[in-house]
Amino acid sequence: AFDSNHYTEHEIRRIVDVGFLLAQRRRKRLTSVDKANVMESGLLWRRVAEERCRAFPDVELQHLYADNGLFQMVRRPTAFDVIVGDNLFGDLFSDLAAAFAGSLGMLPSASLSRLADPGEISVAAPPPLT
Repeated sequence: AFDSNHYTEHEIRRIVDVGFLLAQRRRKRLTSVDKANVMESGLLWRRVAEERCRAFPDVELQHLYADNGLFQMVRRPTAFDVIVGDNLFGDLFSDLAAAFAGSLGMLPSASLSRLADPGEISVAAPPPLT
C-alpha cells in the first residue's frame, strides 16, 4: 500500500492564512502542526507558514511536530488556541479536542476556505463554504 500527502503552496497558504486571521480575532497564537522531521509535505507546510507569518506580525506562530503537539495538548490543552495542519493531523487534533468537550459532535474544528464577515453569520443560514 502507498499513501501520499499532496499539498501545494497555494493550498497551504490558504489554510494558514485562515488560521492567522482566526488567531488575530482570538488570543493571537497560532500553532502549526506537521511532521517536517519525516515528511516532505511537512517541510513545505512549515516553510509556507513561516513566509505567511510575516504578513501577520501580531500573531505568534509556533511549530510542533504532530505527535509532540498531541502530547502537549493532553498535558496543557489551554496552551493552545488556533491550530492548523493538514487533513490527517487535523482529524487527530479535532478528535482529541472533542474528548475535552465530551463529544465528537461538539465541532472543535472546521475546514474553512475563508472567514465569514460578522454581518454574514446567520443562525438560520450559515454562509457557504467556497
